[in-house]
Amino acid sequence: SVQTQVLLGLMLISLAIGLSLYFLRFKHLKKMAIIAGFCLSTVGVTIALQPLAVKAYPDTYRNSSVPYDAISIDNGRQLYSEHCASCHGAEGKGDGALAEALDVMVMDLNHMHSAGSTAGDMYWNFTQELAVDNFHSSINSLDEDEIWELINYLNATTASSNGTSLYTYIEPNEPFLGAPNFYYSTDTTSGHLIDHRKKNALLLVFFSWPEEKSRLDNLKNHYKDITANNTDIIAIEITKPSSEAPTNKPAYPFIVVTEQTEPITNTYSLFRRSFMDERDVDDTRPLTHIEYLIDRFGYLRARWNPEHNSSQWTDFALLTNELKKLANEPEILPPPDEHVH
Repeated sequence: SVQTQVLLGLMLISLAIGLSLYFLRFKHLKKMAIIAGFCLSTVGVTIALQPLAVKAYPDTYRNSSVPYDAISIDNGRQLYSEHCASCHGAEGKGDGALAEALDVMVMDLNHMHSAGSTAGDMYWNFTQELAVDNFHSSINSLDEDEIWELINYLNATTASSNGTSLYTYIEPNEPFLGAPNFYYSTDTTSGHLIDHRKKNALLLVFFSWPEEKSRLDNLKNHYKDITANNTDIIAIEITKPSSEAPTNKPAYPFIVVTEQTEPITNTYSLFRRSFMDERDVDDTRPLTHIEYLIDRFGYLRARWNPEHNSSQWTDFALLTNELKKLANEPEILPPPDEHVH
């Protein structure tokens, strides 16, 4: 944070003063005192002033009032579709239906939150800068929470673009992609994804019913092997666009969420984007099955999409090996914050 960086700089400056006095008073080394004092002071001043020299707005360091979770991201997705997609495109790449008719270059929003800007900068842009031009005038109709929901969605699209490298194999000690939180409820239990943090890893399974019954049955048969590696399972049924009544499912030893799953599915569908064969795969087909491994600190670490990956998590020896990596891995980063910054 800015405060931490400034404090570190001030500590180095204090150290420079202390060392200079030490060399002068106790060692009588004037040259050494000058060199130590100059070098450490220069580094300290550079570190302390760098964040203060960055162009900032009144809202630059403002905290979001809306948590970064599946509900807010999905609400933001709907707002984006209504207010932004016609120009910026369904995937935010600047290729919307109206883009070619505009006399300005339409921004690729996949990298909007990755160029040194904060969420507060984005909020300022939406409320003070973008809203005043004709292209973005519809933003004026959004209230504060809706703007933060839109920002959460754009942050998720940026994260999904950064996460195209996720594969079925875990890159050891390299967490970088926070898993959006969500609330789940079944007939027997309820909770939040973050309830599992610092307790156990999670295999997050998005499935279609009854097409993926065999996969759930296999997970049931190997459940003891999975939990032996400090991993649990949350299976989430993908909502189908039909009015069919839900079918009763067999009893499973893990959590199976079948109701109010659409926001969760829509949010995690963003993270299906994968980098394969030197191309970015943005699959627009309805999601039917995908699985993620989330470490016990809240980071997405691996992904299995049966349609894209030749390496299969139906190979439980392979899957168990990846779970062992997570079980033995120490905390590399603190858990992701519940709000974007």
